[in-house]
Amino acid sequence: MNKQMHVALAMVLAAAAGSAAAQSNVTVYGVIDTSVGRGYKSDASAEMMSGYTDTSKLGFRGSEDLGNGLKANFQLEGEIGSDTGAWAEGFKRQSWVGLSGSFGEVMLGRTTTPPEPPDGHV
Repeated sequence: MNKQMHVALAMVLAAAAGSAAAQSNVTVYGVIDTSVGRGYKSDASAEMMSGYTDTSKLGFRGSEDLGNGLKANFQLEGEIGSDTGAWAEGFKRQSWVGLSGSFGEVMLGRTTTPPEPPDGHV
């Protein structure tokens, strides 16, 4: 990359970091599913396993009120190996941004499950 691209990228990242720090309505959530069991190998040793009954995941979701009934929304969710701590290929479960208002919601990105309706709506 040339010098101008580095400067532009640095400015975008600085602006994003500043706006993310100002957010007061970001939720961090997750599920850790780990088990210890004995395999049926020749040595039959006990081992720790990730994702025994569910996927271990880590996610971030939030929204920002833009005024006039509009909200900017986002969700980032990815898999994590609870036995090794390894991050599995980024945010491959949920990774989207959206805009919501009286018209409904528009989401752009990767969604794996339909969003839950707002309170009082079906």
